[in-house]
Amino acid sequence: MAQISAQITQILPAFNRRANWSSLSGRREAIGDICESICEICGFRDFAVAVPPPCQPLDDQLRPAPTFATLWAMQTDAGHARRSPPLILSLLLGAVPVALLFLVVRHLGGGLIDDAFIFCRYAANIAAGQGAVFNSGERVEGFTSPAHALVTAALVTMGIEAPVAAWWVSMGAAALSLVALCLFRGAPGLCAALLAIAAAPFALWASTGMDSSLFALAITISVLMVEADLDRWRRGESPSPISKRTWFAAGSAVIVRPEGILLLMIVIAIAPRHLTSIRGVGGPLIGVAPVILLTLLRGAYYGDWVPNTFRAKVGGGGVDLWARGLDYLADSGIALAPLVLLASAHAWRVLRRRETAAVGTWITVALAAGIVFEGGDHFPMHRLAVPFIPLLCLASSRLIWSLDVPGRARSVAAAAAVCLTATCSLQPAMLERFRLELTLARTWDSMGREMLRQLGSGHSIALTNAGAIPFRTGWHTIDMIGLLDRHIAARPVRLGHGYTGHEKYDSAYVLNREPDFILIHTWIWRSIVSGDEALRRVSGDANLDMSHAPRFRSTYYLRWLAMPNGFVALYERRRGGP
Repeated sequence: MAQISAQITQILPAFNRRANWSSLSGRREAIGDICESICEICGFRDFAVAVPPPCQPLDDQLRPAPTFATLWAMQTDAGHARRSPPLILSLLLGAVPVALLFLVVRHLGGGLIDDAFIFCRYAANIAAGQGAVFNSGERVEGFTSPAHALVTAALVTMGIEAPVAAWWVSMGAAALSLVALCLFRGAPGLCAALLAIAAAPFALWASTGMDSSLFALAITISVLMVEADLDRWRRGESPSPISKRTWFAAGSAVIVRPEGILLLMIVIAIAPRHLTSIRGVGGPLIGVAPVILLTLLRGAYYGDWVPNTFRAKVGGGGVDLWARGLDYLADSGIALAPLVLLASAHAWRVLRRRETAAVGTWITVALAAGIVFEGGDHFPMHRLAVPFIPLLCLASSRLIWSLDVPGRARSVAAAAAVCLTATCSLQPAMLERFRLELTLARTWDSMGREMLRQLGSGHSIALTNAGAIPFRTGWHTIDMIGLLDRHIAARPVRLGHGYTGHEKYDSAYVLNREPDFILIHTWIWRSIVSGDEALRRVSGDANLDMSHAPRFRSTYYLRWLAMPNGFVALYERRRGGP
């Protein structure tokens, strides 16, 4: 015992050999000395670990075994190998931002928007065995995410109501994105997760039942997997830069959203060594396989090579559409200004040094270019920017963590970044517009329930808000703006001048299909007005065009349905003709 006590006292000089504990390098060297003393006491002084040098093949000559202090420095230095935190610790770290995410959503008042009910109707039909269709017998791909529809349908088969299932899919995907950041990156990942929660668009769109959060999860995991593979390859632990499972993950992103093809293109661009031999082409082929399979299935089932929503929103686009996309991207950049500035500074550093983290930079740039090509979005709170918000947060966190300052100063910088992100992204006017969308969705949900109760099932309806009302009524639906209609989506209309996503319509085509009801007033009236007065209050290009059609005025008459809080103005087709 006396001998052990004497050996333990040998550790004490290690505390005094390093006087500068305030700097990162001083603490690292001090801890290294302490660990060497402990190893000497335990009899492991001569313990050696053979580690191959970075960027060298495994069969090259191994370098001499480093000391314990050198290994510690390699593990904690941002420029060398990163030490993965324990799994349990990472999960505990991830539980903190997940809990905060639910609290933020509850405080801001999130909820499903109308377009989420499109996924719900597809999911309900899939679960009922009718196939991936909106209207029974009509095969039109009116959704943007096959993965979101399939996962929601799987929950519906378990007895969960479709809207609840869609909400849990979007919230669960956002929560898993935060956990993935903590799991792969430890403390910097926790900082990135907190920044993501502070970014209001990420938290709000997580509760909408849409596919933005699921796409963010796919992008985040793919980028983290690519970076981990490149780290292993540069340390000489892997013969190839990108593993096959990472190739498959990158290619599968296209199943979540069509923009996922951009992720695969970036991964192919950063791994040219795969294309130098026939054997090396196997990885990219695995990545391309999901894209080819999805395209073949789409062509066989829907008779089209691209989603119908792509034709409705992008088909016929050009300079005007791209200019609107640039405006949308600029607005998103202003709202996320702290993240954009920090991520840009980090990108400048990693691109100059050609570090692994540059992968996230290139993918963010590619997704931003996709927003411009798509022409933006009409929903508030920057929905299209949500998928790369975790990447911006991770880059910002890395920049903060790379500062050679005391830990307390780094924590202050991280807290300041979180506060600035929350302040800039939570724009009052934009938040009010977002809450209006939630209110409209709840209004249309109650309208659909009441229409089904008063008019029964088995009818057909034409309208522009083809979400909650068709889902609640179950009626055969004609989407007057073409998202769910092949004919209207294929119309050669020059885009970029009207309301985003609502620029295509064809009133004559809709009237030829003779729906039982047409809804051109998308709100609940406080009181009943005359027919002429009602037609003077129509809004929206498609609804205005319909209200001015002579055949509509002669074939349909105004019918008022009483609601608990007002009236619904519904136009019903005259059975006996004009």
